[in-house]
Parts: sequence; C-alpha cells; structure tokens
Amino acid sequence: MKEPIYVITIFSDGKINPLYFIWNNRKLKIDTLTYQWKTVDEKGVNRHFSVICGSFYYHLLYIPSISRWYLLEVESVFT
Repeated sequence: MKEPIYVITIFSDGKINPLYFIWNNRKLKIDTLTYQWKTVDEKGVNRHFSVICGSFYYHLLYIPSISRWYLLEVESVFT
C-alpha cells in the first residue's frame, strides 16, 4: 500500500508533529505517535511515523524533497 494522504502537521524546531490525516474522505485524529524513524533513498532523507488512531496503527511516510505524505500500512491494535 502506498496511498497519497493529506496530513495536518506542526513543523517546529526541526521536529515534525502530525496531528490529523485525511484518508478515504475521513479525517483521522492521531491519538498517539508511537515511533518515528528516518530512511534514505535516491530522493534524500524520508521520515516515517507509526501512529495510533482509535484502534488502528498507521504507518505514515513523509518525503520532504517533494512535500508529500503517504499511508503505507494499516493494522489493528488488537492483532
């Protein structure tokens, strides 16, 4: 899965804090940011975020070089 999404985010002091994202015409509030990490590819450094919204984990990807967000994975918290 690599679906483009819109993310409402606070960028402050070099930190990225995603608050909400829009997926399938639904606005999902991020309850918890559980983990974040960086990867590097030919486009540069990419930022990954593992977040909880309700009873699901979501893996979000931000590619700064093109200012785009993607949803990579969805998984139930209860699996």
